[in-house]
Amino acid sequence: MPINHDELMRALMILADEDGLKVFVKELLKGGMMAGAGAMIGGAIAGPLGLAVGGGIGSCLGAYMTGDKLKPLSQVIKELDRCKQQDLYNHMMGALRDVDLLDAALFVASLRSNVALRTQIISHLVNFIDKQLSMAVKQ
Repeated sequence: MPINHDELMRALMILADEDGLKVFVKELLKGGMMAGAGAMIGGAIAGPLGLAVGGGIGSCLGAYMTGDKLKPLSQVIKELDRCKQQDLYNHMMGALRDVDLLDAALFVASLRSNVALRTQIISHLVNFIDKQLSMAVKQ
């Protein structure tokens, strides 16, 4: 019996944690709010000129404070909606079609002992995250 959806997701999360894979996450909303707040405060204090200056300062501060943040890949996988998790499952099962998978425990054990298989799985996982979710993975 092939590995089921939930088992594969858990196995991928274990693999991502063991390899320390992280994803860059941008906090665009927070940066936009800082830019808007700076413009509003500058406009209230100095009128139109303050609006421009405050917006510029708020934008720079927002860009500095909300730069790329790293999030564990396992957390990203866990937070995917069911549809995206199913897409990931299908993608990974396509990559694993030649591997005999009985259960998640054997799968994780084989990944620990088989470097070539582990490298292949990580490559397919990173490819999915990059192409389907448009997120950059730090290895």
